[in-house]
Amino acid sequence: MGLVVAILAPVVLGSWLIIPSFERLLVPESFRGPFQHYFTLVAPGFFAWGLINYAVNPAFQLAHRLTPLLIGALVAVVANLATISLLSMSADASLVALAQSAGAIAGLCALSAMLAWLEPNWPKPRDLIVTLTACAAMVAVDLPLRSLAPGAMTMLLQIALGASAYVATAAALDLAGLRSLLAPLILRGKPQYLAMTGRTGAGRSGVKR
Repeated sequence: MGLVVAILAPVVLGSWLIIPSFERLLVPESFRGPFQHYFTLVAPGFFAWGLINYAVNPAFQLAHRLTPLLIGALVAVVANLATISLLSMSADASLVALAQSAGAIAGLCALSAMLAWLEPNWPKPRDLIVTLTACAAMVAVDLPLRSLAPGAMTMLLQIALGASAYVATAAALDLAGLRSLLAPLILRGKPQYLAMTGRTGAGRSGVKR
């Protein structure tokens, strides 16, 4: 679950950070502007939907408990309809976008509450804090770049620098123990790599002589 959060959070946040350039490059001109506006409103729902499907639902499925999934879906529908009915209608589709996010977030909250009651199993608080810290580093690097002219170079620069900031922070803080897990594998392969390099070097030196 911690790894799912660690993957989804920078993906959704990073998508929002590059929206101006993405919109300029890939969105038809008649949809530019509203696309960024609506994406901002539904982004929390995307994040909640991803957590539901890839972090929370699997726990119920592995435990062969499917009733909570139906209850969570019903809660999401009720929250969606309640948002539409309680908020005043807008001239555009903002209310629909907000309702989608509200439904997904409500469904996630309902499922999380049932999971805490039936199958207590949660990511470590430290992993969540590290994920938030790495996301903050990505925002600190990428947000100022949104002032640049939108385009391919700006988007590539944001992706490269934002991803580097996130990965570097996550690695430095050992997110979900990945550094501790991968370090022995890297060190185990290093002697083999050095041996192969040594044989190759000897072969080359022999040819030169």
